[in-house]
Amino acid sequence: MTKYITFLLLSGITMLTGCTVRSYYLSPFNASSNPYQAKPLVSDSSKSATYLTGSLYRGSANYHSRDDVFSAQGGIQRGHTFKNIQASYGLNAFAGTYKVHAYDTMIPPFNPDDSYVNFPAINAGAGRNHYEGLALNGSINGVLPFGNGNEWRFVGVETVIGKEYGKYASFRKDLPDSAANAIYRDDRIGSWSVTSELIMNDHAGSSFGLKLAIGRSFYRTDVIGDAEKSYIQPSFFSFGIHYIRRKPVYYLKYNASDYSSGIQLGVNYRIGK
Repeated sequence: MTKYITFLLLSGITMLTGCTVRSYYLSPFNASSNPYQAKPLVSDSSKSATYLTGSLYRGSANYHSRDDVFSAQGGIQRGHTFKNIQASYGLNAFAGTYKVHAYDTMIPPFNPDDSYVNFPAINAGAGRNHYEGLALNGSINGVLPFGNGNEWRFVGVETVIGKEYGKYASFRKDLPDSAANAIYRDDRIGSWSVTSELIMNDHAGSSFGLKLAIGRSFYRTDVIGDAEKSYIQPSFFSFGIHYIRRKPVYYLKYNASDYSSGIQLGVNYRIGK
């Protein structure tokens, strides 16, 4: 009897609020696949450098940020500075977890759109799903030095290509088409972005920087149960700050993409010319 009363109360609340249940299982790399890429400053005596890189990412994903994402990244990259052009390229490895939160089957889908969310199919794979990835990244940008070691990397282009592995990729591939509004079944990682970056020298051997990036995935995912969209090709935005202290470059980035967002904290450490 108590369970029946609880069911009626929850059902009434759902109808009164017009709650819509939707679900989007996309790539976990849409908001985190491109860590900061350091390059020598125009004012540096050495115009080429090799960096070891590492970062941690913590964020959320899916409709109303219902799922949790955590990952670690490590890699190696090379940066070059010429007269008015800078470039970098490198290899990154990722490992993380995507926590699929189970749906409460006590609440029936009253909204017609909810018929595209298959609670039992999703709940069967609920929990922490590990994922891994390998990716190549590259960038090129124009640069304008101005006064006392400051520089404006006024426009640049960055790209990432790679491959995803692990349980979360298998979870998406195993879901039936009717299980969610959008399911990215591919294991390819790929995106491009346009960037702009400002670096200011503090005249004490350190520099501070701000960087903005806007980009998009190379790949798209079909959407069902949404009258406004037929597919998602995730776009993303990131804003970061970084602190350069001779060899290490510390950075903090906020990343946001379609149905995912998070914070990335990392370091690039210069190990050689």
